[in-house]
Amino acid sequence: DAQGIDKRYTSSDGKTFAMIYFDQTTGKSGGIETIQTPNNFGNLKIIEQVEKNAKYGDKDSLFVGPPTKLNYDGKDFLGINFGMPIFNNKGKLIGVAGYTLDFSEVSETILDPKLDFFEGDLRFLMTDKGVITIHKNHNAILKTLGDINKDPSVEL
Repeated sequence: DAQGIDKRYTSSDGKTFAMIYFDQTTGKSGGIETIQTPNNFGNLKIIEQVEKNAKYGDKDSLFVGPPTKLNYDGKDFLGINFGMPIFNNKGKLIGVAGYTLDFSEVSETILDPKLDFFEGDLRFLMTDKGVITIHKNHNAILKTLGDINKDPSVEL
């Protein structure tokens, strides 16, 4: 029952409860704002991953989701989600504490032209599964090296 719960903390379809805060002024103090819980928030891979793999009493695990196109508060971005389980005193999983990292600032730093020391140099960020998350060629993002270069020597 969602009676008495601030509407900002529930999705518009009423199916998901989450308290989501967004930092409008990263790198400076202040700027934290509450944003509306998206309808698809409960379907994020990180939630599924925590629900499937979290064990009561494990206080050290941090779950990391895959790079994902996200939309919070009407803003599209590429990010990665982190999550930790929340259990009640009976050992039941009751929620997930999480953090989403927007790759935009990381991307600006990695791709800064001031870091171009040699003609043709290339800086990018790739996951342990070979998924490219930051690259100056926007068509390469969320693809693997094998998707981009079909030469057999590229296999990881």
